[in-house]
Amino acid sequence: MRRILSSSALLPVLPVLLQAQWCPARGPEELPRGSSSVATLARAEEPGERMVVTGIVRLMDGRTIAPGVIVYAYQTNQRGAYPRDAGATGLAALHGRIRGWAITNGDGRYTLATIRPGAYPGNVDAQHIHLEILPPGGIACEIDPVEFADDPLMTAARRAIRPGYGGDGVVIPTRASDGTWRATRDIRLWDPARADTMRLDVDSTIVAWKGTKFGGRGKHEGTLGVAPGTILLGGADVVSGAITIPLASLDVTDIPAWEPIPRSRLRKHLLAADFLDVGRFPTATLRIQRARRTAQGVLRVDALLSIRDSTKPISFDARLDAAPEAGVAANAYFRINRHLWGLSYRGSELGNDLVDDDITFRIRLVARRRRS
Repeated sequence: MRRILSSSALLPVLPVLLQAQWCPARGPEELPRGSSSVATLARAEEPGERMVVTGIVRLMDGRTIAPGVIVYAYQTNQRGAYPRDAGATGLAALHGRIRGWAITNGDGRYTLATIRPGAYPGNVDAQHIHLEILPPGGIACEIDPVEFADDPLMTAARRAIRPGYGGDGVVIPTRASDGTWRATRDIRLWDPARADTMRLDVDSTIVAWKGTKFGGRGKHEGTLGVAPGTILLGGADVVSGAITIPLASLDVTDIPAWEPIPRSRLRKHLLAADFLDVGRFPTATLRIQRARRTAQGVLRVDALLSIRDSTKPISFDARLDAAPEAGVAANAYFRINRHLWGLSYRGSELGNDLVDDDITFRIRLVARRRRS
């Protein structure tokens, strides 16, 4: 178990997780410059039956059009594989070369020029085109893919279990006189109040703290654990949830294990009544108020941090990272002034003078979609 310090540490990173149905997705964040409302997924030389998918993106009311929404799409080739170019990295390696970006125009419309995808080998899944979208000022989320009503694998039973994120993704394709398949996949943005439950991955979450002394000339470092729990991912910038930090999980890592006495002495000192006072305040809590996108891959998180008997507002940036399947991951760096949360050595002016005021935290937070 990884542990760390001042309870405040871990808290702020969690907010990063709260988003919408299956978020945050990575694709829309990498919108190339010069993109338009038309995305060409498949190159002219790509074998397969040509297909054009169009649609209009609207707000949750189903009427108001939504311009400026980034639509990222990727899919298999006609054989059901994700073809990758030699030396591909990043999304190109993850999703293959049949992919592209569109950004809805003033009418809320987007167009995907591609080929009709093949089902996965062995017919384990129906034909589909993955869709990820990013509303202006919101968070990138995956929605129901484009799937086809005439696909033999799209049975009534399979269709009945589609979650319906972004509206019904099962389209009715028609074939034009030139042989091109055409389909319409309209998108409805999610209700900000709709939430998905994510389970905190306590084993993959890493929280590291560092305190300095003598004006930065000395330091101590450590870790802190997080309690099992869930957080809710809402719509574009709505988040909710409380993260609990068991302070007794605090560990000191800069003093080697072969020096157990000074290591144990420092740990006890931090947990004692004149500092964290774990006997009376065994946990710290971060209550997330809001997480909003401010730049590519960056969320600005506003939260309330409670340590001891003090609760203070805190804001910080969290950077989204490559996420595990059906999950989210974020990294954050921030610092707090320990005195604002009552983390002062009681009755020890010398101790407070020797130890610097700020405590810094680096957090790697991972949460996964809860399986029913």
